[in-house]
Amino acid sequence: MRVPSLARAGWLAAALLLACLPAAGAAQDLLASPGVLASVGKHCFGENQRKWVAAATLIGAIAPRGLEAQLQLGRCLPLITEPGELFDYTNVQYGLTGYLSPVYAMPGAFVSIAPLSVIELRAEVEYIRQWPIGLDAAGYFPMASYDSPWNVLPAADARSARGATANFTANLQGEVTLVNRWSLLAINTASYQFWQLGDAPTYYNARNDFLMARREWTLRDMALVLVSHDLTDSVKVRYGLSDDLSWVRGSGYVQNVVGALLTGVISGWPGPHSETQPFLRVGGYTAHQYRKGQLNLLVGVGTTFDLSARPTR
Repeated sequence: MRVPSLARAGWLAAALLLACLPAAGAAQDLLASPGVLASVGKHCFGENQRKWVAAATLIGAIAPRGLEAQLQLGRCLPLITEPGELFDYTNVQYGLTGYLSPVYAMPGAFVSIAPLSVIELRAEVEYIRQWPIGLDAAGYFPMASYDSPWNVLPAADARSARGATANFTANLQGEVTLVNRWSLLAINTASYQFWQLGDAPTYYNARNDFLMARREWTLRDMALVLVSHDLTDSVKVRYGLSDDLSWVRGSGYVQNVVGALLTGVISGWPGPHSETQPFLRVGGYTAHQYRKGQLNLLVGVGTTFDLSARPTR
């Protein structure tokens, strides 16, 4: 059994974890930057040394439609430098995050620890500022209760709001070699998140596409099973299945999307010290108050940059 880099394999599940996008905004969480899978001591972007790492992701969706840009700037520190697969990718990371869509901005900070190569624990907090833009389902929509209908959200009812969120996430993953250049990956990412937004008793949360109380806890769980094929030493293609489950503690509401996922990993592009991962997910709602049976489409690309690498001549 091989242990895939948390900074690479876990990135995709993290980027898809908050995959329900609002009508004019989008939300995925970039938890870790893609890295380079190697044998030993590759704790921070493929090397056993401290690094500054930046990441940028752009994601769009249909049903509901949305668009979001994500930015992360962080410091990565190797944790356990003893050789061995269980410790090769252990690290501590901390830094700044930012999520921006046409209807909200969420600047914040994060800290994470990977005590073993197969697990990463992360905490982050963000300030939220949301506003209307004159489109249906775009903005803050106050509601009287969990029972209020939210299948129609006219632009005239949209308001502005402020708040904050705290997110606690755990990534688990493993990789098994099948044959030469082929492997099987299993990834699970769970997120327990606190929200406080606006002043209404309940409201439509555009990031998650369901109703929430003014102060609310939600649970999200994303499971991925992927077949990975190394086309070259620097290009990999992966495809498989995903299941994305959401639960609202206050109302007991459950939402679920099952889909097929296609992604790739391109090392050394667009620069020698960067890595890019495009992805496409085509799925459908198996549980949703209004969208059950509808198609859900996600497409995006994320790039990570090693800011500590010396320029090549």
